[in-house]
Amino acid sequence: MIKQLHDILKRAETWPQELQDEALATLLSIEQARIGDYQLTAEDREALARSEQDVRAGRFAPDADVAKFFGRSR
Repeated sequence: MIKQLHDILKRAETWPQELQDEALATLLSIEQARIGDYQLTAEDREALARSEQDVRAGRFAPDADVAKFFGRSR
C-alpha cells in the first residue's frame, strides 16, 4: 500500500492545480478526522450561515421531493 500511495502522489504532481488542491483537501480532511477536531474553513462557515438563513426563513424541500430524490439514488 505504501508504494501505491507514493506512486499516486508522484502522478498527482502532473495533475492540474485544481485537482491537486482537491486531493490535498481530501487528504487533510482524512488526517484531521483521525487526529481530532475539524477546523472549519471560511467556505464552510459561509455555507453554514446560508443554511441557517434558509432554516430561519423556513426554506425546506417538501418531504415528497426529498423522498423522490432518495428513491432515485438508491
